[in-house]
Amino acid sequence: MIRPALVVNGIGKAYVEYGGELRRFASWFGVPITLESQHWVIRNITFRVDPGESVGIIGQNGAGKSTLLKMIVGTTRPTEGDVSMDGRVSALLELGLGFNLELTGRENAVHSAGITGIPHAQISELMPEIEAFAEIVRPAYPNLFERDADARRVCCRDGAASRCSDRG
Repeated sequence: MIRPALVVNGIGKAYVEYGGELRRFASWFGVPITLESQHWVIRNITFRVDPGESVGIIGQNGAGKSTLLKMIVGTTRPTEGDVSMDGRVSALLELGLGFNLELTGRENAVHSAGITGIPHAQISELMPEIEAFAEIVRPAYPNLFERDADARRVCCRDGAASRCSDRG
C-alpha cells in the first residue's frame, strides 16, 4: 500500500475570546477558564493525499480555505484533529506570493525551491520537470537574457526585446 503524502484527520480551528489577557495567560498553564466566546471557523475536515496527487481548495470567501492551508503547512495550530505528512508540503496562499518580477521564471523557480529548503543539486535535477510543468521555454536568442554592463538586464516582453530601466 502507498504511504500517503498528507493525512488531515478531523481537523478544526476555533478562535476564542478569553475576556482578558490574564485569563488567556492562565489558560496556557492549564487553569480552567470560562471562555467569553468561541467561534469555529472550520471543523471535522478529513482527507488524504497520495504521492503525485495535487489538491485545490475552493469555496466562498470566509469558508476557511486559508485557515485550512495554514494548519496543513504549520503556520497555525489546529484546535482539534491532526495533520501528518511525509515529505514537504507548501501552500500558495496568495497568487504571486514570493515571485520577484525582476527575475525570470526560471530564476523565480530556483529561488522558490531554495526557500523551501530544497538543496541546489536537487533543484538542478528538478528544473527540466519544473520547466515542463510551468511551460518555461528556452529563449530562441539566449543572448537577449544575458546581463548587460549598463543595464540590469535585457528583457524580452511580448516577443520584442527592450531594455529594462536600470534598477540600481
